[in-house]
Amino acid sequence: KQGSKPRQKGPRTGISIAEKHRWLEQWEAHGADTKKWKVEDQGQWFLSEFGKRVATSTLAKLRRPDQVALIKQQWAQAGAPGAADVTAQRPRRVARLEALNTALHRWFVERVAASDCPCNDMMLIEKAKQLVEGGIEVPSDFKFSSNNWLVDFKRKYDIRYGAAHGEAASADAEGIEKARRCFPEFFGDTPISRIYNMDETGLFYRRFPRFSLGLGRSVLSQLAGTQLRPADLAGLSDEKE
Repeated sequence: KQGSKPRQKGPRTGISIAEKHRWLEQWEAHGADTKKWKVEDQGQWFLSEFGKRVATSTLAKLRRPDQVALIKQQWAQAGAPGAADVTAQRPRRVARLEALNTALHRWFVERVAASDCPCNDMMLIEKAKQLVEGGIEVPSDFKFSSNNWLVDFKRKYDIRYGAAHGEAASADAEGIEKARRCFPEFFGDTPISRIYNMDETGLFYRRFPRFSLGLGRSVLSQLAGTQLRPADLAGLSDEKE
């Protein structure tokens, strides 16, 4: 329909009764109020806790009184294991990717973001391979080419593409006027064939990429006006990440 937002496509992910009950505990701890625990925060919680992307329509269904009662009933029938058992039921794949994601995020903050170095998806994947070769364990069937893993990693740590440079940010109008006045004196005796314009030849823009991965606004806005070391950035809590 005209004016409607396109639906986000993605694989449907089932939710176990243990995961539903863990969510229900969090939901009731927030007073069963979407103002205290926003829908987007619930979706992010599912992603960070179980590595699953849950649609807002699914979350709305879980919040219905009849579904809440059903979750409690199914949980009681399942034997109601303790909280430690619920954590143990988290997918093995997610638990074993946490070490890789944490190490990759620390590298990105300390070596890329702190040094303002260009970076792209292929560089993230290559570094992840190096980390695994260095001893970090991942599931035997894990594939670095999996787009879901990379998308989830960047979403969790709010890493996104942005312009790497631009003329407007680097232009010095006052300096340009001074250069125009002394240009004939500096290059008056130089053959025209020996003078190049870096913008027109593209030497500068071919040297650096147009876009690069960097920390998103949600992270940078929290750090505005502060002076932190790279290690401080890498040590942000999950809530701030």
